[in-house]
Amino acid sequence: MVHSECITQEIVDFDRFSKWERVLRAVAYIHRYIGNLRRRYQQQPRECGGLTQEELQMAENSLWRITQSSAYPDEVTVLKGEEKKRVDKTSKVFKLTPFLDQQSVMRMDSRIWAAPCTMYDFKFPIILPRDHRLTSLLIDWYHRKYLHGNHETIVNEIRQRFHISRLRRVVQQISKNCQTCKIAKAKPVVPRMAPLPEARLTPWIRPFTFVGLDYFGPLNVRLGRSCVKRWVALFTCLTVRASTSR
Repeated sequence: MVHSECITQEIVDFDRFSKWERVLRAVAYIHRYIGNLRRRYQQQPRECGGLTQEELQMAENSLWRITQSSAYPDEVTVLKGEEKKRVDKTSKVFKLTPFLDQQSVMRMDSRIWAAPCTMYDFKFPIILPRDHRLTSLLIDWYHRKYLHGNHETIVNEIRQRFHISRLRRVVQQISKNCQTCKIAKAKPVVPRMAPLPEARLTPWIRPFTFVGLDYFGPLNVRLGRSCVKRWVALFTCLTVRASTSR
C-alpha cells in the first residue's frame, strides 16, 4: 500500500487581508521590490511612483497561481509536466478539461475558442476553488463594486472571468456576512407589550375605583364675544374603560 501526500505552504497569508484591493496591491508592491533589487544589481534605475496596469496584472497572475497550487497541487503538477497528460478522473476539475496558459494559470477549456468578439477570459475562465480565502475576497470585491446588488448580477459578472463551483451559494454566503447588507435589510422588531397591572384585571368592583387621568390644554373656547382658555381632565376607569371629563 502506497500513500502519497502533497503538503504545500502558501506564500501569502490571505487571512491577514480583509479586502481584495489590499492583497492585490500588497503582492504588486512585492513584485516591484523584487524587480528593483534586480535593477539595482544590473545598475538600472528603480521603478517608483504609483502601480501600473502591468504590475497589477502580474500580481493577479501570481495570486491565481498561488491559489491553484494550494487547492489543486496534483492537477497543476500534471499540467506542468513535459508530457501532455490529462488530470486524473477522480479530480474535481476533470470535467472542466483544464489547461495552463502562457502565465501558468489554470483555465477551463470551452467550445467557443473561435469566437472573434469575445475576450480571452470569457472563452477560457480561470478556475478558482470556492472554499479558498482569496475567492471570498474576490467575490466580496464584486459584491461591493456592484453596490450590494442582487445575486444574479454578481454571479453574471464573476462568470465573465472565473469558474467557481457552486458560485451562487458562495455569493449568498458573502452577502449574508456583509454588514452593509445586514443594516440595509434589517427590520425593526416590535417590542413585546408589558403585562397588565392588577388595576386592569380586578373583578367585582365599582366603576372608577381605579382611575387613569389624562390632562391637556389650554384650548381656546369661544364664550360669548370673548375667547377664553380651558383645560380638560379626562378620567378613565381602568377596569371597564369608561371615561368622563371635567
